[in-house]
Amino acid sequence: MQQGVGFFVKIFSSEEYRNEFIKGNLYMNPLKYFIDLEEEHSGNIGDKHEALSAWLQPSGMRMIFKFGDQEFEIPSSDIAAPIAIKRTHFDSVNVLCLMALHSHDISLDGRISAEQVELLKDYFAVPEDVVNLGEYAVVIPNTGLFLEKVQAASQHLVDNGEASEMIAKTVKYYDQSQTLSLTNEEEAIFHKQKSYEHQKEFRISLDRGKGEVSPYVLKVGDLTGVAHPIMTRDINSTFQLVITPDSE
Repeated sequence: MQQGVGFFVKIFSSEEYRNEFIKGNLYMNPLKYFIDLEEEHSGNIGDKHEALSAWLQPSGMRMIFKFGDQEFEIPSSDIAAPIAIKRTHFDSVNVLCLMALHSHDISLDGRISAEQVELLKDYFAVPEDVVNLGEYAVVIPNTGLFLEKVQAASQHLVDNGEASEMIAKTVKYYDQSQTLSLTNEEEAIFHKQKSYEHQKEFRISLDRGKGEVSPYVLKVGDLTGVAHPIMTRDINSTFQLVITPDSE
């Protein structure tokens, strides 16, 4: 994981799901699962705007429909809401969603300001409302080792022709009141609207290249000692950022 020192958190709705994860069986839903999911809580895991390559605001935009030699224009004043553009190809891509708590490029090797201290406390805290995602969790301090296991298992699938690509990245959040237009559509999987920013998501995507919209279990090997079990409500009280005054 880039962007400084940090660790992963994975939250589960049942202890059974958590135990399977620790055994190394990583359950990955297709992206369409999250697109279609309707939930009681807003900003939870369901997101009908997943994987948009463009989110175009009506202001300053016009739409032109062509019928042979004729054109029909819709001015921006008649466009009531942002226009969303996406590729259905992403519906079948399987994803594993983790929470990434990290220092956001603030160096911990030297002096840090009081303002940076407050930022770090927020960066390393799990938002209280994520308990809506589930009561059970694991904490993964050694993110490098975890990602090595994921990479090795994914590469095995690619080598055997069972998958075309695995990508692991921190999700970027965009302001839904502004226009989003991605020049690289493959980045769409790693962009979400700002209302989901509290999830601090790190996402692993696996494209099996089959167009099959179904869950997949990626077997990475035993994660005992890598993924540490904990109750979601106890994370903030158990893992705390402690900063001591400079003795100089």
